[in-house]
Amino acid sequence: VLDEDSTIKNPENPVVKVSSAEGLWGEVIIPSAAFSKDYNVNLQEGSGTCTIDEDLPAGNYTCSLYYPGGSTYDSKDLTIDFAVNKHDPNLTVHVDDVIENDPFTVKVRADESLNGEVTYLIKSRGGDPIPITRSVKIVDGVANSTLETYLNPGTYSVSAYFDGDDYFEEST
Repeated sequence: VLDEDSTIKNPENPVVKVSSAEGLWGEVIIPSAAFSKDYNVNLQEGSGTCTIDEDLPAGNYTCSLYYPGGSTYDSKDLTIDFAVNKHDPNLTVHVDDVIENDPFTVKVRADESLNGEVTYLIKSRGGDPIPITRSVKIVDGVANSTLETYLNPGTYSVSAYFDGDDYFEEST
């Protein structure tokens, strides 16, 4: 809900809630200055809501609202500032048990709306001098990568890194 200085996390859509103590009926117009089109809030008994169905990248926005007035009430302009913050991609990495001299799969999961590239790093905790680094496409929050690389017996760590984009924070 947009209030003065509201903050919205991606991928949420802003919701404009208009209310009036006078019990107004009619429409409040949200001109397209901040959005791709005009939106209207239908007021009934002094309240109404409208979802701004836009894919807004992170940033600061100013939303103007206009009530055209009528026979009883004057017109009214209102401006509200709000921010859209980047979303945590919630990266997780999983590798099933690895059998010596067999290929293995690294599974990366993230927020289901994340699309992009994720990089993962496999390092030996026992001192294997050459880490394995791969970049893979993540689509709808899923990336699986099977490696034909054969690991020596030992203990390994796996980490994933996402560089961030207009909607999601950088994450490791």
